[in-house]
Amino acid sequence: MITRSRRAFWVVALLLLTITVLLGSLAWQPQTLGPANAESPPLSMQWRPGAMQHYRFVVDSSVRMQSDGAAKSAPTTHNVRGVLAVETIAVATDGIDLRMQLDPVQLSVGGVVDHEASRELACGFQVRCLPSGMPIRFAFPATVAPAQAEQLEQLLRTFQFEVRSESAWQAEESHGSGAYLARYQREGAGEIRRTKLRYVKPPSWTPDAALVQVLAAEATAQLAPGVDWLRANVVREVLRTTTELGMTFEVTTDGELTWLPAAEAETARIRSALAAAIDDLPKAQSMPTDSERQSVTTGRPAAELAEALKQLVAGLDAAVDRRATLVHRLRDLIQQDARAPAMLLVILQQQELQDRTRANLFLAFELGGTEAAQEVLCQVATGDTWRSGDRTRALVALGGLTQPTNASLSALWATTRDRTNKQTSDHANTAALALGALGSRMDHATSDDYANLREGLLAAALGAPDDRARAIAILALGNTADQTLGEEVARFLDHETPSVRRAAAKTLGKYGNELAAVELMLRLREEPSSKVRAAMAGALTQCATAPAEAMPIVRAAVAREPDELARLALARFLTRDLASHPDNVTALRQLLAVERSGKVRRMVGEALAAHDAAQRRELGGPGGG
Repeated sequence: MITRSRRAFWVVALLLLTITVLLGSLAWQPQTLGPANAESPPLSMQWRPGAMQHYRFVVDSSVRMQSDGAAKSAPTTHNVRGVLAVETIAVATDGIDLRMQLDPVQLSVGGVVDHEASRELACGFQVRCLPSGMPIRFAFPATVAPAQAEQLEQLLRTFQFEVRSESAWQAEESHGSGAYLARYQREGAGEIRRTKLRYVKPPSWTPDAALVQVLAAEATAQLAPGVDWLRANVVREVLRTTTELGMTFEVTTDGELTWLPAAEAETARIRSALAAAIDDLPKAQSMPTDSERQSVTTGRPAAELAEALKQLVAGLDAAVDRRATLVHRLRDLIQQDARAPAMLLVILQQQELQDRTRANLFLAFELGGTEAAQEVLCQVATGDTWRSGDRTRALVALGGLTQPTNASLSALWATTRDRTNKQTSDHANTAALALGALGSRMDHATSDDYANLREGLLAAALGAPDDRARAIAILALGNTADQTLGEEVARFLDHETPSVRRAAAKTLGKYGNELAAVELMLRLREEPSSKVRAAMAGALTQCATAPAEAMPIVRAAVAREPDELARLALARFLTRDLASHPDNVTALRQLLAVERSGKVRRMVGEALAAHDAAQRRELGGPGGG
């Protein structure tokens, strides 16, 4: 199971991505969409109040990372499969209200099922769509965490599609990766093809990011009489983006959404539920196989253990599915026999394995977590004879440990100090982020290891050899989740370099306390960089509480802000709890009257409409839409 700690380590890295990293393996092959009858009249989407439908839901995503001059890393895969229930609950001329739920659903990362995250994805939620089918608003229960809500929204937006009466049209649409221009073309009465032409805006949460490049992006949807929304949608995309830190991410996504008749829907639900239950067995029971029992028998020859490991790795390299079970068996062998990690390292050195198999072996070392396993990870992380991708995997695995040894901490610190070239600098940055993630799982009040780690990261931020390294160290301080660092981090808001000020703003947003809000508020009025202002506004939105003095400052700032994305972030901050801040309502109405950005108008308009509807309900009048 992928632990929360491992996911936390990648928070910073994922913020560099311009696409949401939570997608999954194509367990079922997409159905071929047959040609529609060209002589039939073109179909439109239909909506019937009370209609309940089920879809086979599959999304497969793989992410490859590459630094300048280095070979591409092994792909990181995310697999989601399940059954999507869709109920049409209200139909109006200006919009359609749907209730949706992925249940059952299974999320796998690197071939290993994440049971906790899968359970979190199985919540119900509502979607507001235009009659054309394009989703415009998602509403989640109050118990759903923002990150989980964002995951679900972007998963559903993988299949977002609109249908018009024309034979061909273009539209600007938005997704987690930004805004893009799309071309639609009818292929017949019931089939429509969409091609993403190019991205025109970066995502709002990384307003300074480079635009995503479209290498390939096709989606083919099918309509059918008697089926609300879509009968099917098959998606294939290859996108690429390069961050300001010189890292390139290439994301390949395959998705399938297929309507299931009632009987087939029930069969699919049962099949998915059984598969999830079977995947739970290794974690729940941890029952070793006969070979594993023999491996811990006193005096078992090393040759027999090596052969057992070799067969498991060969099976993993050949496996298409059930990879999680093999990773768990390797994890158990690592925990049961101290000789196993070194033998697996020899296999890594001597055999040519698929990249995903190599990634799974480093995951097994991390999950095993023994002293012997950590020794192997340190050897790879600090060894200059290993390929760059393996060194990165080892550093990531060290950052995901729950009980790091002193040797593991020393290896990470040693890596942060080696910046002799571009490649070693990239490894140094990864090691710094890993140290921050480890700090989040230490006792901040009593742990000597944490006290040393805290001071070391602060020293790295103050004495960094360049601004890129300084920004990474500040982000690593954010990974520790130590809110007492707010005062030290706030000092970097006065740094001369915008990228450092942005990193400080993002880190304060992670802390999310009142001190962070005050520091951001004080700097916002004087900040000259629109990119930094956008980061500050976004960070303010993350703060759970903000001083009353922040509201007039933000109201004044949004009125004069020339940058669209910074203005969007400032306006979003003002939309919080409008009932308690009537002056914010006035400011937002004034902004809406003069605002030219469709994105800002849409967000502000929806917030004001929801506020007005709530007020009408309190007064006993008719509810808002």
